[in-house]
Amino acid sequence: MIACSDARIDPQTIFDAAPGDLFVIRNVAGLVPPYAPDGGCHGTSAALEYAVKILKVRRIVVLGHAKCDGVHALIHGPLRNARDFLDPWMDIAEPVMWPMPEPDSGEALEMAVEDAVLALSLSNLRTFPWIRDGETAGHLALTAWRFDISTCRGVWLDRGELENLLALQGGAAGHSSTSIPTQPPRYEEPRRYARDHDDQYKRKKRDSIFDIFD
Repeated sequence: MIACSDARIDPQTIFDAAPGDLFVIRNVAGLVPPYAPDGGCHGTSAALEYAVKILKVRRIVVLGHAKCDGVHALIHGPLRNARDFLDPWMDIAEPVMWPMPEPDSGEALEMAVEDAVLALSLSNLRTFPWIRDGETAGHLALTAWRFDISTCRGVWLDRGELENLLALQGGAAGHSSTSIPTQPPRYEEPRRYARDHDDQYKRKKRDSIFDIFD
């Protein structure tokens, strides 16, 4: 799971996960950079390589959220006194701003950009050859999920939304819409269970994590 570093967004809490259920990569805005094996230091790409090649994960979820400061900086300019690294990092998502319509109302624009950033991250994931090959072979699935902090509810970005967002971005990674999963997972929200410590709870808890993505 690729998620934002925002302390209000904790994947383990949102999905009611036990230790070991999720391999989580966190960074500002939950961005995925394009594949760039240039010998530089690439923390997110290194973690992706480990997850896919070593852990053999079956699904990558890009988890976005409302009121993201990284997205706010992308729209409104750099955050004060945070330009050394944050600026070039958010430049990864700069392409999502090119097709945006004329300035909209603040909240609506931020939501549109948040969704576009999710679509861009999925597109960038497919620039990694071993991710693209795994998806083509059916061994690996890519999914986007958006969490609303104010309501504590989440929703999957469905096929139509992703197709529209990728079309607006001009097919950033050069992939057709057939790369997008044909249907979202069965549950819009993670199920929660009573926090007891009996065997039944542990069994249910583990099952719930994988049910969400099956």
